[in-house]
Amino acid sequence: MKIGTLILTLLSFVFSASAQQANDISFLNDSKEVFHLSLIIYTPDGKIQTRASDLVPDQIKTYSLPVATEIFIADGKQEAFAMKGNDIKATGVKPYLVLKESDAKRVIKTSSIAQMPAKMYRIAKIKVDSNQLEKYKSALQEQMDAAIKLEPGVLSYTAVSDKKDPSVITIFEVYASPEAYQAHTSASHFKKYKETVKDMVLSLELIDTELVVRAEKEDY
Repeated sequence: MKIGTLILTLLSFVFSASAQQANDISFLNDSKEVFHLSLIIYTPDGKIQTRASDLVPDQIKTYSLPVATEIFIADGKQEAFAMKGNDIKATGVKPYLVLKESDAKRVIKTSSIAQMPAKMYRIAKIKVDSNQLEKYKSALQEQMDAAIKLEPGVLSYTAVSDKKDPSVITIFEVYASPEAYQAHTSASHFKKYKETVKDMVLSLELIDTELVVRAEKEDY
């Protein structure tokens, strides 16, 4: 029994050492412009790191990380969210890469990162009980403020009402990805909003859209 226990202990040690063995993974800026690379890294030992760097054209950045490390490539809001000590995984965002032994010496081009899943654009058309309109607008504002502050995957909200009928409200919503939207629907502030307004909303129509063109002033 003692020999068997010793063998199991040695095997456990070998597998553990293998899992912690560092692999080099690199990021190459193959564009003609500076690329801001922001990585949020979850290593198997539970540690979280945020690594941000501006890569000039043809610059390569290499990281030595253990197998099973989860690598998230963050946008500006997600980077700021993580830098405050928040857990980006809790928002429902999926890792760009979970490091495997076969990824050793892998080089990822920034042009492939630019092909990450597109943002999600949705329009919500809502008819509100006119007698409860002010209460509804208050609940809507509270939900929007919480989502923008707490969820890096919620990028923007714009709510407008019909001048002829203020109880008809249209909301334009932008999410970092469909997964970010799904995480949003599970957030406590969104559930609170839905419960608060369930007797105020007379009808709701959700329309998924695709971005055609977009333009705005720099200081908008």
